[in-house]
Amino acid sequence: MYEVVKNERNRYVALTQESMQAQAEMREKIKILENEVDILRNESLAKDGALAKEALIQQQACNTRDQLRLETNKSHAIYRQKQELVEQQIVEIEKLNSVINQLEGEMLRLKSQYELAVENRNFMGAQHNIRIACITRCHAVSSFSPFFCSLYPFRVCRFATDREK
Repeated sequence: MYEVVKNERNRYVALTQESMQAQAEMREKIKILENEVDILRNESLAKDGALAKEALIQQQACNTRDQLRLETNKSHAIYRQKQELVEQQIVEIEKLNSVINQLEGEMLRLKSQYELAVENRNFMGAQHNIRIACITRCHAVSSFSPFFCSLYPFRVCRFATDREK
């Protein structure tokens, strides 16, 4: 019986030593796993921070994009307004050019009428001067009265013909 008890005691001691060794190994594994969990937790926190930072950068980029789109749309609206203004001004310029061309034509017509009137005036003035000279000459030279000479404007007196030569 002593042997049996001794064997059992040795077996229990061996089991106790094995369980203590297993417990020590488990504690070691738990420490390693706790360290790994801490490392993973720190990595997760770092990645969460980087993700939050990237999300903020993304949001800022979206805001900047939206602002640029708004500015682009405003610029396009201003461009369209200015383009419409330019088109209106082109139409107005064409109208004014048409008016100018009409007025230039009218000016040319009036100029030719004016030149014709000046020519007629000069011709009539010359005719008048010839008549006056005829009347004066006829009155001084002959017994014709000025009334008689003015009644015959087609009569050419000798003084008028001398001057024209």
